Amino acid sequence: KNTLNSLSALEANDQQTTINAEARHQILRNINVGVSEVKASLQSHKTQGGVRVAEIQSTLAEAKNEHSRLQQSLNGLDVKLGSVQISVETNEQQVSASHQQISNRLDQANQKLSSQQQSMTGISNKLDQANQKLYSPQHSMAGLSSAIDGIATKVDTLQNDVTYIENYGAGQLYRFSFEPSPKTWAAARDACAGAGGILAIIRNVAEDRMIKEIFTRRDIHDWTWLGGSDAASEGTWTWPNGEVYWQHGPVVNGVKKYSAWFLKHSEPNGGTYENCMAVKIWRGWTDIRCDLLHPYICRYSY
Repeated sequence: KNTLNSLSALEANDQQTTINAEARHQILRNINVGVSEVKASLQSHKTQGGVRVAEIQSTLAEAKNEHSRLQQSLNGLDVKLGSVQISVETNEQQVSASHQQISNRLDQANQKLSSQQQSMTGISNKLDQANQKLYSPQHSMAGLSSAIDGIATKVDTLQNDVTYIENYGAGQLYRFSFEPSPKTWAAARDACAGAGGILAIIRNVAEDRMIKEIFTRRDIHDWTWLGGSDAASEGTWTWPNGEVYWQHGPVVNGVKKYSAWFLKHSEPNGGTYENCMAVKIWRGWTDIRCDLLHPYICRYSY
């Protein structure tokens, strides 16, 4: 009986053990299924993640290309801006230089005008003095006449200086001044140079007319020295600054120079005996001896 009971107990234990083993196998199968599902899910997420990464990388590459293009455009704009700044700075410098030149010339003209105004003030004072003397019973008419003559001479000289200031070339100011004291041509040349000028140069019709106007206003009828001479080389006439204006004719190095010789086809005609140029109202230029004594005209630049 005891033996039977023991066998029964063993059989029951075996059955329980079999049941437990089946349960464990089922759990393991469930675990394997879960692992497979997790692996599949991971693989799916990995595939989707790869696609997303590729998209992000593509977008990033496009962004880099756009950044490079914008950088190139910016560099081009920097270059153009630099060129514009250089051009603006150059223009500002040129405008500043031109303004300074104009300002300097205006200052010179103002100084000359101020000097002339002072001279006119002096003349006005002398006229007032003359008027006072005119009504003074103690002053003789001879003294009054002498004072008036002196004032008239001063006015005449001042008018000569003021009237013949003209513009020439690139804004150059100059004047012609008649000097009545007779001198040889060389002495007249040296006198003009000593006063800061040169014996007169005439380069065009306008300047020739200015000289004739001086003769007319001052009623000058004498031969008057100008700056031309061919003493250095017969037939080659030069001005005091070395400029050749007549070389056996008006064409010098292929360029026709201005001339106003009297009797154009016969002057200059003095050969080596007459090497200096003079002018006379209504006659024009001529060549005469350099040792003769004549008044002269100086030209001054400012």
